[in-house]
Amino acid sequence: MGQMSSRVSGGERQRIGLARIMLKQPDVIILDEPTSALDVLHEKELLHTLEKEFKDKMILTISHRLSTLTYCDRIIQVKDGSGNVKG
Repeated sequence: MGQMSSRVSGGERQRIGLARIMLKQPDVIILDEPTSALDVLHEKELLHTLEKEFKDKMILTISHRLSTLTYCDRIIQVKDGSGNVKG
């Protein structure tokens, strides 16, 4: 992001990164805490956009926020080093 990155908020940085993903249209997308710096309104907008734009793509989302995982087909809860599939 260069010199401008010091003037960009965490939420803005996340949105820029997601815009780059939308331009590249990869087959697999890995998101690590994609909404951690967003408020509830922007989180809902982002999740709706992800669901709409990447409906035919594989998205691996890592999150502590349950609300971020609402669009997921399957949730794997990792606890003490092992995974447990939830739905």
